[in-house]
Amino acid sequence: MVVLDDNIVFCVVMGVTSKQKDRRRGYRLKFWKHAGLMKESWVRFGAMELRPEMFRNKIGMLHQDDIEGIREWLSELV
Repeated sequence: MVVLDDNIVFCVVMGVTSKQKDRRRGYRLKFWKHAGLMKESWVRFGAMELRPEMFRNKIGMLHQDDIEGIREWLSELV
């Protein structure tokens, strides 16, 4: 999961997968190794239910360029 912003009421979260290959459905991370990922990975946008057990293991932090790239990609979707 990628958490871009959070507060008590609202949280923007996206899934991360190594299987995504379509820019219209996902953003390809340029610096996936920097984030501690083992394979080239994509961020997917979609609705998901959040449960506390989903936040147990933190792999790493995204590179600032990827954070900006995801924000640009999301603005293109809207």
